[in-house]
Amino acid sequence: MFRKLMQSSVFALMGVVGVLATYGWAISANKAASISDVMKASFGKGGFKAKITEAVKSKNYDEAAKLAKSWVACVENLLQNKPPKGDEGAWKERAEKFLKITRDILAAAEKGDGKGINAGIGAVGKLCGDCHKNHK
Repeated sequence: MFRKLMQSSVFALMGVVGVLATYGWAISANKAASISDVMKASFGKGGFKAKITEAVKSKNYDEAAKLAKSWVACVENLLQNKPPKGDEGAWKERAEKFLKITRDILAAAEKGDGKGINAGIGAVGKLCGDCHKNHK
């Protein structure tokens, strides 16, 4: 059991390093990451959503909190981008909603609230269609 937990922790850490190495350049260079970079970091294979979900399954809430904190910083970049199409005000509203949900996920992770984290992950999934329909 301990060995499996350690393996999960190592893989989660490798995922964080991979995400930050791949997408962190835009964030750290004081230049907003592109919408595409934020989406890949959030939902791509090995992205924040997948890694946080995995951390919750193994009840590793410290790891989930670290990932969620990075996810919040990543999603903040959306507010500095203009939508490819659609109303910019509506874009800002949707980006703020996404940011609020990631902050809620972080708060739940810091409390060790797996159900709260999963509720946030589910809420993020419900945002996709509306935003893509109006702005992609």
